[in-house]
Parts: sequence; C-alpha cells; structure tokens
Amino acid sequence: VCNKWKPRKNDVIICAYPKTGTNWLQEITRQIIYLKDPELLQKTKAFSHFYSLLAYGPASKYEITDKLEIPRRIFGTNLPSQCLNLEKFKRIGTKLIHVIRNPKDQAVSWYYFAQHHPFIAAGVQPFDQHCPKDVEKFIDNCIEGLENEGYLHHVRGWYDHKGDPNILFISFEDLKRDLPKEIRKIAKFIDVQISDSDVNDIVANTAINKMPQTEKTNNDISKSMIRKGNNIGNMSSLGIVGDWKTHFTDEQSNRLDAKVREVLSNTDIQFTYEL
Repeated sequence: VCNKWKPRKNDVIICAYPKTGTNWLQEITRQIIYLKDPELLQKTKAFSHFYSLLAYGPASKYEITDKLEIPRRIFGTNLPSQCLNLEKFKRIGTKLIHVIRNPKDQAVSWYYFAQHHPFIAAGVQPFDQHCPKDVEKFIDNCIEGLENEGYLHHVRGWYDHKGDPNILFISFEDLKRDLPKEIRKIAKFIDVQISDSDVNDIVANTAINKMPQTEKTNNDISKSMIRKGNNIGNMSSLGIVGDWKTHFTDEQSNRLDAKVREVLSNTDIQFTYEL
C-alpha cells in the first residue's frame, strides 16, 4: 500500500531508525512549517502519530491523509531505504530528512523503551526473548543483531543515497550541540524562510526536556502504552548524549566499535559518542 501511495512535492518525510530522534525531528519540522499559523500547528498536532508513520495502520489512512486540509504534511518512517521507492520521491521532489544517532545511545534508549512496552512488560513471547530485561543481554542482542539487519545496516542503506538532492542527512548529536544551526539548515532544505526570532521560538518550543509531554499530547498510541509510573514518553526522550557509558561494559563498547568499522567501512560516517 505504501508503495502505491502518491506523495506530494511539498510533503516532508522523517526517515530514522527507532530511538534516534524521530519524534523530536518531526516536532522541529512541524514548528518550522507552522510556527506562524497556530491554528494549523494545532491541527497537525492532533493528527495521530500512528497515522503519520508510513507502513503502519490501515490502508485507508492514505485516503484520509490525502483529504486533510493541511498545506504541508509531515510523515515519518522507520523503514530501511531498500523498502521505499526513493526514485518516486526524487521524481516528485518530496523532501526526506534522515537522522542518525550514535549506536550506543540508541541501544540504551531502545532498551528503556522496550522495557516499558506492554507486550514485553507482560512477558509476551517472543518479544521478551528478543528484548530481555537484563540490560547487558539486551545490549549484546543489539550488537550481534541479525545478518544484514539492525541499526548499522539501516544507516548503511540510507548512506547510499547521500547524494540525492531531496534527502537531508543530519545527526541527533548535532541537534543537541547546536539546535539553532540545525533548525536553519532544515528550514532552508524544506524551503521555509524563518527569522532569528522564529528560530528562538522554535528552540524554546522543541527543547528536548519538553518532548515527553509533546509525545503524550500528540501520540494516542503512546497514551495507551503508558502505565502508572512507567511513562514511555519520559523514558524514550531523555536524549542524553553519552548515557551509554553507564550501561555498556568496556568489552561491549569495543565490540560495537568493531561492528561499526565492519558495517560502515568505506563511508565517512563518524558517530559522536559524547558532547
């Protein structure tokens, strides 16, 4: 169904592996586009996050989104590049933004999200086998993964399209390091003119510590997954660069470094592990 869907030229699609900043980047993009139109900003916030994700939800959602009175739609996807018709997006001119995060912090963020997922918390098979409650075992699973699958292969697949004019590549750590600079870069890429005052407002509205509440408000799927004392939004949006140091053993860190060298050889990808 996703492959049959006809995107628009002014659509923006956030492409990212889970727990690399998808929700944060979607909110930043929403603010860039609709900051000066509060009514449309609220309309787009009311649009279910679940329905905005390509390849999730019923097939009818594409008909629904095509009828929405929204000038520019923002979608997200966790799909690898090989599962999307990128030539179609390039031909139409749809803008894609791909974000990466260092794999160690990604694994830690993934662990906390997984532990508060209702299927895993309830011990439903086979979810709890792939996502053990023991953090060391969980990280081992992330490092080993499956052949030609997992986060690093996802990054490698998207890297092959780095030269595509309709795809912008940014990193979670760069967003953390200099958010105003990255906001300006994104705005230029999606053809939105913003002032310095606009940038300041967007920074204030998308501060990483505000994102747990933003996710609770925007994402009705997350709402159903929030248990008393176990807030998925809070657990998934701390955004600490370098938190992996309190979770990885030295041996695991070295093993993942070797995996990065193996999978991402012949690329210029350099992950940032601390700020």
